[in-house]
Amino acid sequence: MIVSCYADHLAYTFEAQDALFMLGMKVVNKLEEHHIPMVQVLHNQKVQLLYGVEGYRRFTEAMGEISSAELVTACIHFLQMLKRMDDNDFLEMKAVDIKFERLYYDGKNKEIKAVILPINYECDLHDACTWSYLFRNTMLMIFNQIFVNMPDRQTELYYVVMDQTKTDAEVLHALISYDFGIQAVEHAMENTDSEKTLLLEHNGSEGNLIFIVDKPEFLIGKSKEADGTIANSTKVSRNHCRIVRENGSYMIQDLESTNGTSVNGYTLEPDQKYYLKDGDSLVLADVEFKITVS
Repeated sequence: MIVSCYADHLAYTFEAQDALFMLGMKVVNKLEEHHIPMVQVLHNQKVQLLYGVEGYRRFTEAMGEISSAELVTACIHFLQMLKRMDDNDFLEMKAVDIKFERLYYDGKNKEIKAVILPINYECDLHDACTWSYLFRNTMLMIFNQIFVNMPDRQTELYYVVMDQTKTDAEVLHALISYDFGIQAVEHAMENTDSEKTLLLEHNGSEGNLIFIVDKPEFLIGKSKEADGTIANSTKVSRNHCRIVRENGSYMIQDLESTNGTSVNGYTLEPDQKYYLKDGDSLVLADVEFKITVS
């Protein structure tokens, strides 16, 4: 199959050895997310599939501009799509054109978009490598961007992805089960027990701090009016961040602080909410807290 890339679409032209899977056409057309819309045409007496990418950006260009938390969310959704393909009775993961350079990003829905071909075999797209190689290479490219400042995580995931004793399905399962740390709001925590209490504890040379979050909104900052006042740091903003409790889960929101807020090494985007869980490390400017949820 010959792949041609244009500004507003991708064209996949069938060759003599390629076969269109008609049931696969129906399956692809019923998919509602993560795939790029497709139409079938006849071009020079050859079947050609056109995938419209107008309104999307090449993922290679967009990835560096996406926040780590948003990229984690998009990556998890993408992995789950691959899992659904693997579980499908008619198509399989190899129906997804997984080559990194042919992925797109839908900024409106915050999704990684891929071409899904209506085929039930590993198609030769003239990439001079196997689907397995492309799959693993693509995932490493994404993880390297997510953990750009965390080489230990990059190394850990490299050995997960490149484990040649594991099948692609086994690697996929390992990645879906992987703890990426901070997760954006779309990944609601299953625990909705409203009785749980969140405790923030800081042990420093200039003194210890303990904050018990006991209200729906808990403001932290240098201000004396804050629910949790941090007076021993000149880098913490007056109104630095807010912790909110919704449906029994706790989320943190940076309030456009001067020196930032991070969770487990991830710098949070201002005004966006991120989940907190037991054992997390929270850093407000230069003040680190241990999170306990019990």
